Amino acid sequence: MNDEWLKENYEKALLIVATVVAVALAGWLILAGLKFGENFEQASTPKSDQLPDTGIDSLSKASKALDGSVQWAGDNLFVSAPVLEQEGELVPVGDGAVHYPIKDEWVKQYDLAMTDGDLKEQDPDGDNFTNLEEFLGGTSPLDPDAHPAFITKLCLDSMVDSDLQLVFQTQVDPKTWQIDLVSPNGKYRSQNMLVGKTQRFGPADMFRLDGFLEKRGVDDNGVPIDESEVTISYVEAGGNVRVKQALVREQAWQVPTHEGNFLDQFDGTEFTAKRGSSFKLNNDPDHSFTVIEVNSQAAILKDQNGKDYKISPCE
Repeated sequence: MNDEWLKENYEKALLIVATVVAVALAGWLILAGLKFGENFEQASTPKSDQLPDTGIDSLSKASKALDGSVQWAGDNLFVSAPVLEQEGELVPVGDGAVHYPIKDEWVKQYDLAMTDGDLKEQDPDGDNFTNLEEFLGGTSPLDPDAHPAFITKLCLDSMVDSDLQLVFQTQVDPKTWQIDLVSPNGKYRSQNMLVGKTQRFGPADMFRLDGFLEKRGVDDNGVPIDESEVTISYVEAGGNVRVKQALVREQAWQVPTHEGNFLDQFDGTEFTAKRGSSFKLNNDPDHSFTVIEVNSQAAILKDQNGKDYKISPCE
């Protein structure tokens, strides 16, 4: 087959080429069809004897649920829960958080203004007891004749400063120790006392030496120092121990007085009472109170019926 023949038989040559392409395309289609059948057979779902889920069980459960009664758990389906804004936060009304510790139910019971920010400090019945005090006392804020006990208005204004200090100076011998009695304002006579173990000393023999602990240490420069201490008791006239105190060598200890300045917040009366003394309030002459203990944290009182009261420091 040469160029001259192609020119003379062009149509025959074109037919031969078209026939070859058609045969090749037919072969490719046959092979592709065979592979598709194999892939389809591998991807087909395995045979099963179980029937497909028709959804009848789900429909049955839903039908039973519709037949039953439905109850709303809230107060009212169409009414939202009331809230108040406090310091930028929304506080639900009803859980006692609006004017804590006052319960919201208590506020509603006496028809008080829930939205008033100073509700706790208000005194609707004018008996000089606030809503908070009435709530804590279990009394009505709307009845001036019903109020907490007058003693609940008492607070501890301050402790009375003592004018007496003790300073442990040194151990004189195995049985004797030097303890200085210091009175900066001259209420007591300052003196250097040589005290033996279990010996009573000081004004009215109000102190007793109970023990000695020998200790050695070093200062910031590494020099040995004596850090020994003695233990003393602050004793009442009847022999009862008030306070036990360790006196560190050369460090002054301010003797507690067990005496306090009190403030009656009902009428503004101020008075001083010490441990063991008794008193009555101006507005409550039928009750007397005895001071059982006084310290910087609180005072403990007992009334004539034996009931104890804890008097907190004034705010």
